[in-house]
Amino acid sequence: MFLEKSKGLHDDLSEDAITDFVMEACKESSFLLDIVHQFDSGKVKSIVMSSLEDWSAAANLFNMLPCPTALVKQWVKIECKLSKDDIEDEFSTFHCLLSSSANVSKRTLGIILEQELLAYEEMKALSPELCQKMQMKIFNILLQDVFITKDSCLQKSRILIRKGKALRACGTEGLKDCIHCFSEAISTINDMYGETCSRDIPVCHQLAVSYCLRALCIQEAEPTSKRVLQDIRAALNLWLSIHIPECSSTADQHDLLSKNTMLLLYNIVDLLSLKGYTKFHLDIYKLIIRLFKWKNVPLEKCLAILWEYRRINHALCTSPINEAFIMTFTEHCGENSKVIDFWISCIKGSQPLLVGFLQIFSFLFANLPQGSCHYKSSFRVDITVDEVKDTAEKLISRVPVSSHSVFLAGYLYYDLCERLTSNGRLIEVTYVRFAFIFHVDGSCEFKKLILCDLNDVIR
Repeated sequence: MFLEKSKGLHDDLSEDAITDFVMEACKESSFLLDIVHQFDSGKVKSIVMSSLEDWSAAANLFNMLPCPTALVKQWVKIECKLSKDDIEDEFSTFHCLLSSSANVSKRTLGIILEQELLAYEEMKALSPELCQKMQMKIFNILLQDVFITKDSCLQKSRILIRKGKALRACGTEGLKDCIHCFSEAISTINDMYGETCSRDIPVCHQLAVSYCLRALCIQEAEPTSKRVLQDIRAALNLWLSIHIPECSSTADQHDLLSKNTMLLLYNIVDLLSLKGYTKFHLDIYKLIIRLFKWKNVPLEKCLAILWEYRRINHALCTSPINEAFIMTFTEHCGENSKVIDFWISCIKGSQPLLVGFLQIFSFLFANLPQGSCHYKSSFRVDITVDEVKDTAEKLISRVPVSSHSVFLAGYLYYDLCERLTSNGRLIEVTYVRFAFIFHVDGSCEFKKLILCDLNDVIR
């Protein structure tokens, strides 16, 4: 396909035009692969080999050429379909097909194999057994045959991290091997870069991720191990040492600023809170705010996002806001950020967030003597139960109900139940709980069972 189309190329084409041409050829080859498989599956292997050899030849000339994702996905999809007929069949990786080709370099073979790995991850639902088997096979090939030189240690550590994640996804029985993968990723980077790793953003970030993931797995295997806190401390030190100059490339920042980094930090702060260890909270909040600033997110929006997802409270404390967060946020926004009016101004664009905020703080201030708190002059303490219910019901009455709406409504109902319980209104607590179940679950039989339980409670 590539060779046939190349006859129409001219010497004066720009690199962008050639890139577009190659990627279009990849898509067409993918479509051809699907058609041929339906009528003559014997030719599929030769077509995919020829297409990838041509892509590899182009990629050797143009380093920024996009990956042949569509073609690789189609091949993996075909393999998964075949596995349903005969799971015992020996399925080939692209390494087996292309490693002897003179047109395929180690670099391009690595790119193709990583795309194959990603495709098997995405196709797991089609054939779980085959996909797991092929992933492990590709991991081993990449680690033993492809990323074996000193200048590929970053790629090697990245594959070790992915292998560790894949092993953990298989269940807790793979924890030991999982921890070993993360340990090897850490050793690989440290052996190559040593103390200089903090000068390179991708290297520093990848090392920090390795420490964090190992800490989470060690927590599962050995909950009392001191290595959990040691690894978390090492990860935080690495992330906090990163400085992003204005002239740095977007590629260098991509992984660091991805949502996965924030999710990892959320998991770490939750783990530390559950362990009752708050010493690192200040540094974690510093890092979270720094990440938002690097992504050019206004601090007011940052505050709204963190409040929306309940990321600024202490998991084992009744206080709705972690003191460490207030201290860190004040460093960036000044003393004004300690005033409730400032918080209200940040979240007033969302009615559910505003109602939730008012409910929590009105509940906390409800028993204070009149005039004892200066917040009362600018803060509503009379938010009613009906207002909270109405707001929650509006969130989950839309069809279809989004998981985000359910999350927000769930917290509104949860806080309302705490408020009613503290006032001894236990029957209303039961109504609130079942109201939420009614709105979220559409099963009539389930509703009948709930009605029976509710009637028993009322009696």
